[in-house]
Amino acid sequence: MERFIRKLFGLTFSALLAVVLLVGCISNNLGDEKSMNIKIDGIEQITVSTQTTGQKQDVIIEKEKFEDLISKLNSYSLKEITDEKDKGWQYLIKIEKKGGGGEITLISFMDNKVKVNDIVYEVRDYNIDDFSYLFE
Repeated sequence: MERFIRKLFGLTFSALLAVVLLVGCISNNLGDEKSMNIKIDGIEQITVSTQTTGQKQDVIIEKEKFEDLISKLNSYSLKEITDEKDKGWQYLIKIEKKGGGGEITLISFMDNKVKVNDIVYEVRDYNIDDFSYLFE
């Protein structure tokens, strides 16, 4: 019986150690990733432009749709990268906030990259059709 308990303890300890190592490796790989973390408070206007239809189209988003759009933008996992080559954009999102400074955030998507103001990120789970519903 004592041998069985030792064996069970050893297996339990080994499984627990494996789980801790696995979680550590996963969280270490995700450590560089972040979200856009855009706050909806104070947003006055959001303009979305696209070039995916052949001709440039602009649309001003209705205030009722701000939350859905901001939620989608914040859902992407981003990892900062160094990218010297700007090769255009598929979507350009301009977020204007109220207030003294009139803060403006520019977000441009192209393939698997997103540029937020002047910082370029690799973006996970972005699909070129993610914002096409805004132009229907």
